[in-house]
Amino acid sequence: MVSPKILLLSGVRGDTRRYRTVHPYEQLKLLEIDCTLSHISDLHLRRYARRADIAIIHRSPWDGQVKWLVDTLHGRNGLVIQDIDDLVFDPAAFKYIDSPDFADPVRAGLYQEDIRRNRATLDACDAVTASTDYLAERVRALGRPAWVHLNAFNLEMLARSEAA
Repeated sequence: MVSPKILLLSGVRGDTRRYRTVHPYEQLKLLEIDCTLSHISDLHLRRYARRADIAIIHRSPWDGQVKWLVDTLHGRNGLVIQDIDDLVFDPAAFKYIDSPDFADPVRAGLYQEDIRRNRATLDACDAVTASTDYLAERVRALGRPAWVHLNAFNLEMLARSEAA
């Protein structure tokens, strides 16, 4: 049996990207699964997407690029999975975020728009992977299939801890 070609991509940078795309990429590579790691803004994304059977999209709010990706994979009976690690898809959760950034109404409004667009991505995807049981349950309550994929350390972290 031939394993599917998987495209992992994120719409953000930083630690959340590391734990939700870089580490799963390394896990798939250890299993010898054909996969590509990218960012939603990568100039080569369309080439990668055209050869993928499965796309796992992390924190990529709905826009023309995400729509193209979903349409391309669905047009070939591919699978599109959204990966979440926070309530970035639930507009009701905004009121619980205590961030000094949101003292600025423009920044608060942009973040709320991103929440709505993340929800649109969730609605367009076939399934969701989440970092916790709580998040997976919140997705299931929306009628979407969801599974938990926990954050984990990678081989670099293992080597450094063994060296220490």
